[in-house]
Amino acid sequence: MIIRKLIQIGYKELIREKAAKDYIEGKITISEASHRAGLTILDMQHFLVDKGFKSDYSIEDLEKELEL
Repeated sequence: MIIRKLIQIGYKELIREKAAKDYIEGKITISEASHRAGLTILDMQHFLVDKGFKSDYSIEDLEKELEL
């Protein structure tokens, strides 16, 4: 029972790592990455930050989007 649980935890982490990698490489969107990882978009963003990811998205980018 314990071994099965550890395998499940490891598998979930592997899926999250793969989704994060694909997102960082620009292969998928943050929405798709969060879906694949089984996380909300906010949780996926936290996961990426915890793994050391830094976005190129700037405050200026956000301001431009808000104007549109």
